[in-house]
Amino acid sequence: MPKTTVHTILQEIGIRALREYIYKHLPAPDFHSHDFTRNFERHFTTQYIQMQGLYARKSTIEARNMTISSEIGKFLGRNSDLLQIEKGPKRISINMNGKKSPARIWHKTSQL
Repeated sequence: MPKTTVHTILQEIGIRALREYIYKHLPAPDFHSHDFTRNFERHFTTQYIQMQGLYARKSTIEARNMTISSEIGKFLGRNSDLLQIEKGPKRISINMNGKKSPARIWHKTSQL
């Protein structure tokens, strides 16, 4: 059985479901990675809790959230064509921890 990672959890959700999530629950033509993660936690609660469990050894929830966000960003980048998104520049926005930090902008490439 393969090791459970953020990547494998996202794969289990499936590209089709994640693409639908992006296009239905992130309504603007562009979104940033903090938007994705914040809304992901609400729509895929069980999976987000599972992701947090992967990093339970981290000393703070802030550290767990940062690691999960980073791994989600890597997944988006690797699967951008299938998700019908395109990588844009980074901008400062409010992260899951309520702090300002850089976030990748993603452009939707389809209308679904």
